[in-house]
Amino acid sequence: MSKPTRGTDYKSPGYAGRFDLSRRLTPSALTAWSELMASAAFGDVQTVIDLGTGTGRFWPALRHAFPEAQIIAIDINAPMLTHSEANLDRVCRIVADVSQLPLKDHGADYALCSMLLHHVDDPKKVLVGLRSSLRTGGRVFVRQGTQETVDSFFFLKFFPTALKIEQDRMPASGEVLGMIESSGLSVIETRQILTPPATTVNDYLTRVKARGFPSLQLVSDEEFQCGIDQLRRHFDSPSNASEVLAGEATAIFICEVPNA
Repeated sequence: MSKPTRGTDYKSPGYAGRFDLSRRLTPSALTAWSELMASAAFGDVQTVIDLGTGTGRFWPALRHAFPEAQIIAIDINAPMLTHSEANLDRVCRIVADVSQLPLKDHGADYALCSMLLHHVDDPKKVLVGLRSSLRTGGRVFVRQGTQETVDSFFFLKFFPTALKIEQDRMPASGEVLGMIESSGLSVIETRQILTPPATTVNDYLTRVKARGFPSLQLVSDEEFQCGIDQLRRHFDSPSNASEVLAGEATAIFICEVPNA
């Protein structure tokens, strides 16, 4: 896994809103993630850590999965975090480096680590810190793009620069597994999940045009407009919609904090 020399500026004016529009969960995706995260829990869940929370796109799913839990949402980018839904009860927002968690040891029951590991310099350090923040038997739900899932993000085919960036920085599934196991967490289940990226073709185009997907910020304006035009022409044939809306894949690693 390698990281591009130029990264997405998550603090740029207006970016948080564009990200939120582009990546907000569809109703069916919300239901699917809520059920999956709930099924991965062990014991009573009163405290949930959402690590690298961004704009809080998974908060509704976490709230459905764990209605009474306190959500501790952590992200280093204040503009993303403050853009998050303000009306969700029992969410504590913390602006902090995910590599240096400001949490009481062994106090949480569950953690979500979504699309984060490829953004940090030392994924193992992040996972070790997360492990020490959970109780014995606590669960960590790692959602991660991998080399094996990049091609399922259909729109990337129309933006060569963005596609190359994603291919370069995403780890292989085996690499992620190695990171997790070396941190001391026990992997109890792995799988690949498909979730719908949009509800309709128009919804899909609106999301891509918002340019909120991180690597789309790194393409030239000329390439972006060319890609949008080509994507729109692709949808001139109604039969092409099914392959696009079928789902985007991410790898899931359900982990547990073992006995010391």
